[in-house]
Amino acid sequence: MSRRARVVVALWPWLLSAVICAPLLAPGYVLSYDMVWVPNLTAQADTWGWGTALPRVVPSDLLVAVFDEIVPGQILQKLVLVGALGLAGAGAARLCRDRGPVAALAAASLYVWNPFVAERLLLGHWPLLVGYAALPWILVAGRRLRVDEWSAWSALALGLAVSAVSAVGGVLGVLVALASQAGGDAASRRRRLGLTAAVGVAVNAPWFVAGLVYPGGATTDPAAVERFGASSEGWLGHVGAVLSLGGIWNSEVMPDSRDTPIALLGLVTVGVVVVAGWRLWLAADRTEALAFLGLAGLGVVVALAGWAVPDAVGWLVAHAPGLGLIRDGTRFLPLLALPAAIAFGWAAGAAADRLRSPLTSFAAVLAVIWPLALLPDLAWGGAGDLEPVAYPDSWYDTRDVISGLNYDGALLVLPFTAYRAPTWNDGRPVLDPAGRFFGVSTLVNDDLFVSGQLIEGENPQAASVQTALTDSGGADLAGELGRLGIGAVVVSIDAGPVGADLSGLDQVSATADLDLYTVPGPIADPPQPSTSRVVAIALAWIVAGATTVVAIGDLARRRLRRGTRTGAPIP
Repeated sequence: MSRRARVVVALWPWLLSAVICAPLLAPGYVLSYDMVWVPNLTAQADTWGWGTALPRVVPSDLLVAVFDEIVPGQILQKLVLVGALGLAGAGAARLCRDRGPVAALAAASLYVWNPFVAERLLLGHWPLLVGYAALPWILVAGRRLRVDEWSAWSALALGLAVSAVSAVGGVLGVLVALASQAGGDAASRRRRLGLTAAVGVAVNAPWFVAGLVYPGGATTDPAAVERFGASSEGWLGHVGAVLSLGGIWNSEVMPDSRDTPIALLGLVTVGVVVVAGWRLWLAADRTEALAFLGLAGLGVVVALAGWAVPDAVGWLVAHAPGLGLIRDGTRFLPLLALPAAIAFGWAAGAAADRLRSPLTSFAAVLAVIWPLALLPDLAWGGAGDLEPVAYPDSWYDTRDVISGLNYDGALLVLPFTAYRAPTWNDGRPVLDPAGRFFGVSTLVNDDLFVSGQLIEGENPQAASVQTALTDSGGADLAGELGRLGIGAVVVSIDAGPVGADLSGLDQVSATADLDLYTVPGPIADPPQPSTSRVVAIALAWIVAGATTVVAIGDLARRRLRRGTRTGAPIP
């Protein structure tokens, strides 16, 4: 590969990321569905995993709380979004660079520019996209380990740690790492698989242990499965939507182009190229190709299971702790996206090598830009659906008042609904930012309404508060809230009706957007985690942190040694 080609390959993934994220770089915070960033996130009990809520924000929120002490929150968010997409494409290109520049460029295009990325970005699943970005790099390190380059363990561990920013991402990372060890020297395979599994368990320990010791078990309402199952998109049907890396349950984040014949054209054309590329991959490395074909099949099965057999999946998530991860099955489509991008790159590179005519350049350019042409509305923040906004001054004023209040218990946010569509966010739905913004222990509702159906949450304290709000009012409500450990209440004025009589509370402040109350009378201590639970989770954090630090140290040491040995400047 020429120097010019290497430069183009290196820049292309970042150009793709820039085209997608350009409007997100304006001042402010991008708030969309589950994507909630605040000026200064403070670690609370739920952040560590021993609060009353199911540990869904472990470990992502703690990482943000740590790093936004160094980098302002809005800048950190932009770095994460741009970096995730750019590194995803760079990793896919790296996997195919030995097949030539066209192969590398095409693989990067398909891995970055596809419906999975579009829909998860609009839904705000940034931790999952961070894990998605780590997958190709896990395979890069895994290939080195497979040929008994044991020094690659640290790169593999770091990739697995990055993927574990979300629970699903952590599972995907471990599956890719294990598949990467297929083949190679049979005598060392057991050691390689053992090392991979041990590192994977270590870096995923915080969310895994927090879920394992969650009171009552980390099970999920089975009604969620059918509502979160794969959806049909346009002309594709359920199966076609999933095979083309789409099918998300929330139609509001589905790009408009997915409801046109273009999506069907994409499924057919990209599918043909991927099959052709997989045959080349199979001929070159049969064991690895079959392993990743199996992963792709697993991803498709999990993605379709909630739609195809909702009762069976519903039984699993209701009875097996931790299997709530599969209720939104299309989150597992990266298991298809990664091998599809590799195969797409292999086919594109082979076509460019074999065509000895003016068609060569045309075929190369077409392969690289075809994924972009099939999904034009991913550009510019999802065709303008994502853009930064500023929190109103009233939010900062209320936060200052809360920090100066002397009250016991937790803060309650009303209306007691999970999502908002505030006017200052241009009416875009977002998970209630108050849970993170005010920097104190805050209780929010974890019940969800999907297509008009209630999906019950898992937080017992939230369920008790919901009952109190429904059945009590005035002084009775104040007494019930105090008994449940609620010491203050903040009301978002433009988020809909409060649904409760607050006359028994003491109003402290009123702004254009928020009203603040304190709860009079005795306040019971909020529910406290058991000592054994805290110790178990703390040990899990120590194991994960130590593994990651040792891996980073080993990488730095090897890089320093390499630079000293060669006399080259250390990057």
